Amino acid sequence: MFTAVGNTSVGLLAIFAVFPLVFAFGLELSEGSQLTFVTLPNVFPQMPAGPFWAIAFFVGFLFATISTGLAVTEVAVTTVEEETRLDRKGAVLATAGVIWLLGVPSAISSEVFGTMDFMFGNFGLPLVTLLIVLTVGWKIGPDRIRVLALNRNADIHIGRWWNPVIKYVIPAIMSFIIVYYVATNVASSFAQTAGGLALMTVLLVVAVIAMSVLRRGGEPAADTVTGDD
Repeated sequence: MFTAVGNTSVGLLAIFAVFPLVFAFGLELSEGSQLTFVTLPNVFPQMPAGPFWAIAFFVGFLFATISTGLAVTEVAVTTVEEETRLDRKGAVLATAGVIWLLGVPSAISSEVFGTMDFMFGNFGLPLVTLLIVLTVGWKIGPDRIRVLALNRNADIHIGRWWNPVIKYVIPAIMSFIIVYYVATNVASSFAQTAGGLALMTVLLVVAVIAMSVLRRGGEPAADTVTGDD
């Protein structure tokens, strides 16, 4: 509850802070990443105490990015550590190295960054959320997650109403979001939409293959485990 309320509250505060600025200076919301890194820096000098607000905005943006990045990266680090023979340090270096390499093109070109923001924002995040919810709802089982992960040592217990929400409601919402983005962007941004769908498909296949290889690589060899052991 703390995570959900806190995350939503901060998001709403960011909207209330940025949107008035966007409309006051006649900026375009559709600019995406360009709005944050190109347009807004040109607006701050026109504001009273502009340098102060610019520093406050980007320092807050930095800490928000770092905290989110650490939480998201921890999932991959933990998976690599558990599924391979790498220790914690090796898993961190391997995961961070791959992320760094994938991020170099976006850091060099603002056009690439905008394209990646469009693809992952419109298709990547909804698709990943859908896959996670389907895994929890249909593979692991909502009852098991609810009892073992949510209600254990919790002051507020989640009832059985949570089960159909995870199995049916959220998957339906995420599927609608993906279909809606495809339908609304296929005409105006056909190349980016098709590229986004293709990229998400390739990443999904690569991730499944990589996990299969890593899992086999992390298993002990058959001749090292005997009945005497």
